Order: sequence, then C-alpha cells, then structure tokens
Amino acid sequence: MTIKSIYNKATFFSATKLVAACSLGIIIASFLIFSFPSSAIAETDSSIRKLHGTELNQFIAYYASSHIPHQDDETVEASVTKLKQNITLPACPADIDIAISKQNMGGIPSSVTLSCQEQPQWNIFIPINVKILTNVIVANRQISSGETITANDITFEKQDKNLLNNGFFKDEKLVVGQIARYSINTGGALTKNNVKPLPIIKNNQTITLIVKTGGIEIQMLGIAKSDGFLMIE
Repeated sequence: MTIKSIYNKATFFSATKLVAACSLGIIIASFLIFSFPSSAIAETDSSIRKLHGTELNQFIAYYASSHIPHQDDETVEASVTKLKQNITLPACPADIDIAISKQNMGGIPSSVTLSCQEQPQWNIFIPINVKILTNVIVANRQISSGETITANDITFEKQDKNLLNNGFFKDEKLVVGQIARYSINTGGALTKNNVKPLPIIKNNQTITLIVKTGGIEIQMLGIAKSDGFLMIE
C-alpha cells in the first residue's frame, strides 16, 4: 500500500515517504498543530501500514499545511479538528489517494479526503482547521475615533487572514496620516472600514463653488454637507 496525493486533480506529492510511527504520549488538547521533522519520514510500505490514530492525524495536518496555496511571506497552520485516536486505514489493493477536498463558503479548505479507487472502494473525510498567518498592520495602543494615525501608533503582527473579513494593510505608507473612523483596540488590524483619509473639506465648512464652461466662470458660496476627501487611485 502506498499513498499518492492529488490536489485539484494534479499530483503534487507521492508519499513513498511518510511518517514513521513515534511515541506521542497522552493527547490532552482537542486540536493538534504540529511540524513534521524530516527525520520522521518512513521509507517502506510496511511503515505506511503502521500509520493509524494520532500518527495518521499528524500526517493529514502535515499534508494540508504543505499543499494549501499561500504567499511567500505567509505561514500555513493546519490541524485535525476532530481527533480520531483509533482511526486505521482500510485495506486497498492500489495507491491511496489523498486530496484537499471540501471548502467552506469562504473558499477555505475544510477537509482532507483519503480514498481507494479499486474494490473495495472507500473514502475517509478528515475535517481540518486551517490558518494562513500573514503580517498585517495593527494598532499598538488604543486609538480613539478621530485620531490621526502616526508611525508610532502601529506595528506588524501575524494574524489569520481567513478571519480578516474587512481586509487588512501590509504597507504602513497607506495608513500613516489616516484618521481612525472608529475606536481601534490594541492589537486590532487596521482596515479600510476603520480608517479613512484626512478630509480636505470638513462638514459645515464654507466653500466656494466654481463652474467653468467655455470662457464663462461662475462662483458662489456653499456649505459642505459632509467631509470631503482627495481620493488618489
């Protein structure tokens, strides 16, 4: 028995090298996040057959973290969300396929599938939790609504971008000089929702309206009904 890997119908990884069985002690945590040392890779089919329980869960998490697309400056952490201590692979006369299969509504992988394509055919779905950690700009202190943000107010912190539904900033030039639209807690990511540009026209400010057409120019006074911003694309 060998395990081959499939991701979107493309072969990425042939698991002629898998994880050797190792003593792990008692598992107290309900979630398992780990790194897989190269010294723990098995060479033979007999070692593959030994993969079961916690060791198989470890391999699933390692495979997922190695094959989920991400940027060079990002780190993927994968964990098996429901540890199955007694899971053992059924017999299969052919290679066992492994694939990152189901995705949730946000497009984040939610399970890994092990399957045998020859009789007796079978599929095992292993639910996983995935974090993609990336450096984003966060507040290093409590920033009150209306405050102008300076370089001393921000820092970088690795956060799971899957949870940053309002987006994030990675370039401090895009946030320094902006104004906090709302109060931002210490450690909170800066987004386009909670910061805004410094207005060049303020609400209720008296302004001069100028209309030019051909050689005619008309001017009149007006009152700004809201803040005005210079938008630079």
